[in-house]
Amino acid sequence: MSKKHLYILLLAMFGITACKKSGAPHIDPVKPPGVDVYVAGNVEGDDINSVQLATYWKNGVPVVLPNSLSNLGSTAFGIAIHDTDVYVVGRTLMGDHFVATYWKNGQAVKLADSESSANAIAINGDDVYIAGLVTPTTLHRKATYWKNGVATIIPPTTETAATEAKAIAVSGNDVYMAGNTYDLGLDQATYWKNGVATVLQNTPSISSLANGIAVNGTDVYVVGLVTTQYSTAKVATVWKNGTATSLTDGTGLSVANSIAINGADVYIAGYINGEVALWKNGKATVLNNGASNQQTISLLNAVALHGNDVFVSGGYLFSTGYGNSVYWRNGLPVNLPNGLTGTTTITVVSK
Repeated sequence: MSKKHLYILLLAMFGITACKKSGAPHIDPVKPPGVDVYVAGNVEGDDINSVQLATYWKNGVPVVLPNSLSNLGSTAFGIAIHDTDVYVVGRTLMGDHFVATYWKNGQAVKLADSESSANAIAINGDDVYIAGLVTPTTLHRKATYWKNGVATIIPPTTETAATEAKAIAVSGNDVYMAGNTYDLGLDQATYWKNGVATVLQNTPSISSLANGIAVNGTDVYVVGLVTTQYSTAKVATVWKNGTATSLTDGTGLSVANSIAINGADVYIAGYINGEVALWKNGKATVLNNGASNQQTISLLNAVALHGNDVFVSGGYLFSTGYGNSVYWRNGLPVNLPNGLTGTTTITVVSK
């Protein structure tokens, strides 16, 4: 039997500590009537190398995505459902670099040949939008989105800058992306509307990251973090139309990863000092399963809404160092079989 591995999934400056499920208590899912719950993440493969494989779960049943582009492993970052089609986006390790990949009903499609990643997906009508990055012939990564497989590379504002898109939203004919600009040694939270960049935090010596975006009418919300000046603290932050609001007291380590809006209510998923958290209108709740030997942990997670139900993806870590993927429905955890600690995204659709 092969040794269990500890994986680090790196996205920007953070990672997810991941390990195989071991001894996770069984918690029966509370299935909301009339909906399907899809969660994307990763599992450990069965081959001798125990590579990581992109996976999604439908109502708790895992679907390992075919490793058809490479036998070196793959990662899932986003999921969306359109009619009966299931789209998963991520990346596949090919040789010494990752390439942006999406799977449609399990069929892998490569989006680029150079170093690249597909980080998020949005569907508007029959159009499929995927956000991420490509690294062309130069060494600088560039924020990119693909519409129905055709790439639009967003030029950085300076020749020295590198950019990455981590989230995407489409409203009418407008395409919004959130991500980062890295220039002169500093990360700057950025969003793009139809390719035009707005830097959200442009203060010398203060770095920031943008991880999620939502559009509600004329309001644009972006979530991420700000590193406080002269401090190592990282503060979960939401920007509404460019104005920043801190979600914690400015100490410790917190990040906002995903945002969803229902009427006047704004839900944000992230973490506080390593524990999965959900903010509703700025008030935080740490999610757990009530067991003293487990800590919720997920540096990549997401929130999804369906009716009055609130779903959050994530995971938890046992005191033994092993863990399990999980999602929460209205605060109640649902374990996902065969998962590595920390699911990356979640979506809920009517049947």
